Amino acid sequence: MLIEACDLSFQLLNVAQDLRGDEALRRAEAYKRAGADMLLVLPKTPEQARAIGERLEGPLFYMMLDGLGSIGMSMTELGQLGYKLVTDSVTSFVARHKAMRLSYEALAQGLPDPTVGADLAEETRRIHDLICLQGLLDVERRSVER
Repeated sequence: MLIEACDLSFQLLNVAQDLRGDEALRRAEAYKRAGADMLLVLPKTPEQARAIGERLEGPLFYMMLDGLGSIGMSMTELGQLGYKLVTDSVTSFVARHKAMRLSYEALAQGLPDPTVGADLAEETRRIHDLICLQGLLDVERRSVER
């Protein structure tokens, strides 16, 4: 599932920090009892991800450490273990760099961007929707423009 909307109404707690094994899981359980809506306990291996999912009541947050291949199981299996939000900051960072490199290479040759093309309007609209631009502007108008 690709998230294309803003919803910051949940509380996410990262209990992994410098904790290991059972202590991280005990803290995650305590945060859940205290009302956390979602938990992040950072597994380093697929086996750890499975153990976390089997022990903790979801929903759980999964952060990939090295792209899709690092999960070691299907997205369906992750979901069945209670992981409801999966992020991959590594791949998107590398993809963003590649997209920028290709864009500037095309610009230097006088060509349209190979990813977006010549019409930027649709992608710009998607960005504005993703960051809830209208809502941010409404807040600014109410708080700054008096």
